[in-house]
Amino acid sequence: MIGSFLAAAFLMGSQAPELQVDVGRVDWAALPPLKAVQRAFPTPDMVGKVESMLGAPNCSIPGQTSMRFDINVPYAVQVNPDGTSSHVVVAEIGCPALESYVGLLVLELARRGDFRASGAGHAAWYKSSLNFNLR
Repeated sequence: MIGSFLAAAFLMGSQAPELQVDVGRVDWAALPPLKAVQRAFPTPDMVGKVESMLGAPNCSIPGQTSMRFDINVPYAVQVNPDGTSSHVVVAEIGCPALESYVGLLVLELARRGDFRASGAGHAAWYKSSLNFNLR
């Protein structure tokens, strides 16, 4: 994993367990799809934030510009038997600000209880992604 940070107090509140978020590589094909509440993502505000990130010098995604982009950011979530989450891995895509932003969005989804347990008696990893586009 490239980087790691804990973000409990920031978005999760003091009652919720800490959720670890990493940026790195995962064998995405080996993970089953995440079962989650469907939300209307991304919002126009989210797309605007990504637009401003793509103009920054440390954000370089081949073929994407702040004027025109279609970016799919994969992430993996470890879902516990009770539906809570303890670990998220966001794909390394070449834009640390966007990777962190997706991590924060996934933390918010976890805080809302959007992820569904598989029914297995153990924690398991699942994949999903967020897509941001401006054409």
